[in-house]
Amino acid sequence: MNPHVIFNTLNSIQQYILNNDVESAVTYLASFSKLMRRILNNSNERYITLSDEIEAVNLYLQLESMRLGNRFKYKIDVDADVDVKNIEIAPLIVQPFVENAIIHGLVPKKDDCFLSIRFSKISNDKLLCVVEDNGVGRKLSEKMKQERGASHKSYGMSITRRRLETLTKISNDDFSVEVVDLYDDKGEASGTRINIVISFYD
Repeated sequence: MNPHVIFNTLNSIQQYILNNDVESAVTYLASFSKLMRRILNNSNERYITLSDEIEAVNLYLQLESMRLGNRFKYKIDVDADVDVKNIEIAPLIVQPFVENAIIHGLVPKKDDCFLSIRFSKISNDKLLCVVEDNGVGRKLSEKMKQERGASHKSYGMSITRRRLETLTKISNDDFSVEVVDLYDDKGEASGTRINIVISFYD
């Protein structure tokens, strides 16, 4: 996770407390604690079940949705032939891409925001995870970032890419990431799709 996400989370909890919204503060803090515990547990393992990875992603989505005032909707789909309880993958792969889609794709968009995540088998030892948003697209996002003079770096994405490269070099695992810019019928940017190929064991 990017450090600024943790900062934003703690700031949101502070705002709930200052606004005397104790119930929301407690709910938010409980979800944040679960996510941190899940990330710490997963980070100590070489492989985790796909269900554990999905749980971490789902907790993160709940937090971000609440923090952003439920400005976006999301859906996680898993194909019927994917056994999430028995398939094992390297941990902490998907969440940084989801985080990037929300921060750079959906946050700059005003309304009608949607994020979808889908897991499917593409071979006996490979999963395809597709993270797709209907946000502003990479070009506009970068332009808006430059206009704001933002200096934020996506540490989560760069760390994840390096991890995947390292895992590919030191093991028989094979990972790849493809970024696809989406356009509507008028040729205008309509979001981004990330295709992540993940090695798995069962």
